[in-house]
Amino acid sequence: MNYIYDAYHGNGVRVHGAVEAQSFGMAKEKLRAEGLVVVSISEERTASRIGNYLSGRKLGVSDLEFFCSQMSMLLKNGVRVDKALDLLRHGAVKDRRLKEMLQSLHDTVRRGVPLSDALAEHLGEFDPIYMRVVAIGEKTGNLAQAFGDLEKTLKFRKEIASRVKSSLAYPAIILVFSLVALTFIFDFIIPKFSILFDSGQSVPFYTRMLLDFSEFFQSFQYVLFGAIPVLWIFATRASKVQAVKKMTDYLLYRLPGISSVVLSLENLRFASALRVLLKNNILIDEALGHATMAVSNSYFRKRICNLPAEIKKGRQLSELLAMSRFIPMSYISLVEIGQHAGNLDEIFGEIEERFRFRFEEVMMRSTAFLEPLMIVVMGLIVGSIVVTLMMSILALQDIKF
Repeated sequence: MNYIYDAYHGNGVRVHGAVEAQSFGMAKEKLRAEGLVVVSISEERTASRIGNYLSGRKLGVSDLEFFCSQMSMLLKNGVRVDKALDLLRHGAVKDRRLKEMLQSLHDTVRRGVPLSDALAEHLGEFDPIYMRVVAIGEKTGNLAQAFGDLEKTLKFRKEIASRVKSSLAYPAIILVFSLVALTFIFDFIIPKFSILFDSGQSVPFYTRMLLDFSEFFQSFQYVLFGAIPVLWIFATRASKVQAVKKMTDYLLYRLPGISSVVLSLENLRFASALRVLLKNNILIDEALGHATMAVSNSYFRKRICNLPAEIKKGRQLSELLAMSRFIPMSYISLVEIGQHAGNLDEIFGEIEERFRFRFEEVMMRSTAFLEPLMIVVMGLIVGSIVVTLMMSILALQDIKF
């Protein structure tokens, strides 16, 4: 169970948050063990738990980008970290989950914990890359610049997600209108024609199949449409299971057409992560370790998983990337130039921009192929139904004559 509490820390700081425990008494004991003096504690409401479950308790890229941009602006103007978190918590933030995270970060920082360690308590929200950048910013005194770099990266991710959604919008509209058309046919058109076949005479098998499917659809259409959001939630949860994710990664890795889109996206993630890390003066082997983990697909990640270890042995990054076949060979020469010039962060910034244009081109080609494909498929389905009805009417006339 989750319990919401108000308490005071030993240094007099008031703390508000949530604790997980098996009972009310165990929750209080757990808080006392942490040195907190409990003022009030209550069980989290069921509706709130259900909402957290459905939402996954995970912030969106827009929320995190807003957080980083505001933190960068406040810190640049000389505001202390704890005060900046407090201003955001009581100011411009409207999302409940973001407010809760800011409250937790504020309470943790007020106890003297570094912000990077406080962010580590929210691994579900922040990638390890971001926490490492914040840690370096704290050590070098450039925390505002670190949040500025994170803001640019998150804004870039948001733009990419927006472009993907825009590319899939038209196919989604086609699918919705096709489903509406099929629903209208099975609910209103075919039942009208079924009256012609109520004479008890034998009808062709294709007519009987069409009538039976129409009857089945009318009886269970609400169940079928109601199952769509349930299946969506189930698929979202199942995608977090390791075995399911591995199977999905394999399909995305092997399917023709789709694999090129996924590879372009993984190239973009790798270059973006490496650019941010190198710009913040993180050592190349450590930066490669984090950038490798930024690659989501496990099968593509296998191609570059040995880069940190090989770099430690003194091998050249351009040589290793060429052997991995992870990024196109046309970019290897840029990496080699960056090695000799000592400006790999700028080089990977350039590569990131090129990968961005490449990903957009691949997405445009894919969606340009997907749109007519969906039109043809849905046209074939609707056309087959119409042809079946016409053949049934002609067969009925043959029977009568």
